[in-house]
Amino acid sequence: VMQSGSLDRVEEVFGNAVLTISGCIRGLFVAAPNHDLICSDYSSIEAVVTAVLSGEQWRIDAFNRKEDIYLVSAGRITGRTMDEYLQYHKETGDKHPDRQKIGKPAELGLGFGGWLMAWRQFDKSDNFSDEEVKENIKAWREASPAIVEMWGGQLRGKPWNPDRFELFGLEGMAIAAVQNPGTMYTYRYISYGVKDDVLYCRLPSGRYLTYHKPRLAPIIKWDQPQLQLSYEGWNSNPKMGAMGWQRIETYGGRLMENVVQAVARDIMAYANN
Repeated sequence: VMQSGSLDRVEEVFGNAVLTISGCIRGLFVAAPNHDLICSDYSSIEAVVTAVLSGEQWRIDAFNRKEDIYLVSAGRITGRTMDEYLQYHKETGDKHPDRQKIGKPAELGLGFGGWLMAWRQFDKSDNFSDEEVKENIKAWREASPAIVEMWGGQLRGKPWNPDRFELFGLEGMAIAAVQNPGTMYTYRYISYGVKDDVLYCRLPSGRYLTYHKPRLAPIIKWDQPQLQLSYEGWNSNPKMGAMGWQRIETYGGRLMENVVQAVARDIMAYANN
């Protein structure tokens, strides 16, 4: 069907052509004749990049010690120590249940501001009630203040009980850049600036992410007046609304996801040169 070169034919058979093509790209990489295709990857690269960009030192230390981040994270939520987890493994030959029940959904679902549905995406069991999951998420965030700070926002204090308005972290810097075109705003290794109606995000590599026609709109969130940042882009994720060129809303956690994935890409691209 692809070899027909017909967009109409592709959409007739598969529906959305962009999703179809993106789903096939990986399989299109093949070795040349008499050559081998060798694939490599970095272990937990997004988690490592998140830790380093945010400066969450206990996570960086855990990776340097080559510890299982799922177990380390579970321990930060439950209060159990690595010694307890290692003793369990020594006695049973199995990894502690906290790894899969708590550490894995926490690490895979919460790094970019995820809440209840993000946890459930990686834990569809009935291990925990919704309220118990929320407590786990709160404990994870309390244990990772540097990551939460990097997401940023517009209100200091607990969202449901803020004490002052302040732009901080990635969300704050992006909003400030939209409010003041021509000025760059930086949080740790990441900078935002607006030029010619484009919001640019400068990565540590010097490469830029671009958000076209950025806009701010007043909203009420947590019973407080705030600003909603949006931009025009191509939406390929049906969970985020209609497919195609759309105005897309974003926030600190999603900006963090964009940055982390982009930095991880730069590291892997550099390694392959």
